[in-house]
Amino acid sequence: HDIEFTVERAVAHLQPPCVAAFDGGADAEPELVLMVEVNGRTVRNVPAPVLVRTIRSVVENRHVLPVADVVLVRRGSLPRTTSGKLRRSECRARYLANQLDRFGE
Repeated sequence: HDIEFTVERAVAHLQPPCVAAFDGGADAEPELVLMVEVNGRTVRNVPAPVLVRTIRSVVENRHVLPVADVVLVRRGSLPRTTSGKLRRSECRARYLANQLDRFGE
């Protein structure tokens, strides 16, 4: 939650809640993966590669954690419960199964 909060507050043009942080490692070695919802306006203002570098930098500097992957997805793509809470386990499952519609790809 702290990492998600850091990204949402430190990176301009994001509309919270829009970040899911989870372990994307398929084996015993944990890997921090961030799935971030963006819209077309966000990426017009900040190109996707710049946004990804900014997110990595913010997390690595603030939390001293390496970021294995930053996945940009369209607004509304993060799986949520009916009450609106993020379903991080579903994010992880989709990531590991490579079932993501990455923004700009």
